[in-house]
Amino acid sequence: MNLRRNWEQLGLDRAGFYIKKPGTVAKMYMVTDNGVEITADYVLAGPRVPWLGSFRLTYTVYRTGKVRLDVLCLRPNRRLRHLPRYGVVLEMPSAFDQVRYYGMGTVSQFVGL
Repeated sequence: MNLRRNWEQLGLDRAGFYIKKPGTVAKMYMVTDNGVEITADYVLAGPRVPWLGSFRLTYTVYRTGKVRLDVLCLRPNRRLRHLPRYGVVLEMPSAFDQVRYYGMGTVSQFVGL
């Protein structure tokens, strides 16, 4: 079985995160002593598979300027044997030009994609 071919046939190579309830993100933040936490619930979906799982993304913006992103899978689609690889893109205004990138993980981290 070719996992990549199966993913492409199902359109999983074009899956994306879609916010569950647009307009609620502004209400889902918490100011702490260290900065601000913004949390939003998303659905990961593809063109032929409308629901791959439910996820919670929490952005923590520290007073030092550091940004941390935590991704939690709340409920995976149990019919899928493997969750496809996915990435998260954080778009920032061009005025934010003093950026250093550090990704933690066991595989290569892609800078500047």
